[in-house]
Amino acid sequence: MRGRTFKYALKVCTPVILGYLPAGFAFGLMITAVGCSLLTALVMSLSIYTGAGQYLAVDFIKNNSPLITVAVSTFLINCKHLFYGLSLLEKYKGTGLKKLYLIFGLTDETYALMTSVHCPDTIDEKHLALTVTIINQCAWVFATFLGALLGTVVKFDTTGLDFAMTALFLVIITD
Repeated sequence: MRGRTFKYALKVCTPVILGYLPAGFAFGLMITAVGCSLLTALVMSLSIYTGAGQYLAVDFIKNNSPLITVAVSTFLINCKHLFYGLSLLEKYKGTGLKKLYLIFGLTDETYALMTSVHCPDTIDEKHLALTVTIINQCAWVFATFLGALLGTVVKFDTTGLDFAMTALFLVIITD
């Protein structure tokens, strides 16, 4: 049953993975361009795991922004997740401690999958939610790793990349 769940989750996550590869790769390049290490890039993708927040963090690091600015900006960018979480309370009910990770890993893309993908009767919906969340985060971390690895080996001029990523997020928001 778990193998069937993984295969199905991988199938539904494929569009997200294909989107995370260039976005995570760009983040990896950008974070190393401001002097952060490969390890820092990985820790950020594992612990922050919010594309917009991580891109914002690059500018905060580059500009040595005050902690209060970082905290307020990050909260404002991610407060939409409060509404996402409210709509998934029933779906995540009875998941025990896994609920903490499901809440942490709730990105826009994971939310879209959890609210639109039909779960076949042969698959446990709660296990599918966990598997989708893990696959999506692994894809983001892997893409970050590749970008940061290349960014530490080859120095890139990332001028304009931050604007392109900001524009991408604005298009997503307006859509």
